[in-house]
Amino acid sequence: MTIEYEKKLAEMENVMRLQTDVIADLNKELTGLRADNAILVQEIESYRMDHDRLMAEIESESGSRR
Repeated sequence: MTIEYEKKLAEMENVMRLQTDVIADLNKELTGLRADNAILVQEIESYRMDHDRLMAEIESESGSRR
């Protein structure tokens, strides 16, 4: 192999290692975002249940006043 070829090969291997590191970092970030999203979905569901309960109470009170 020529020196030029070996340099190019080493450069390509380095780029591939860097790409692998970037992909690993992105996967970690994505995992964190998915966890955050799951928490937000649970909070939204909780707020939705609270809203539905309060609306039912309001409707019940307004119906009993009639």
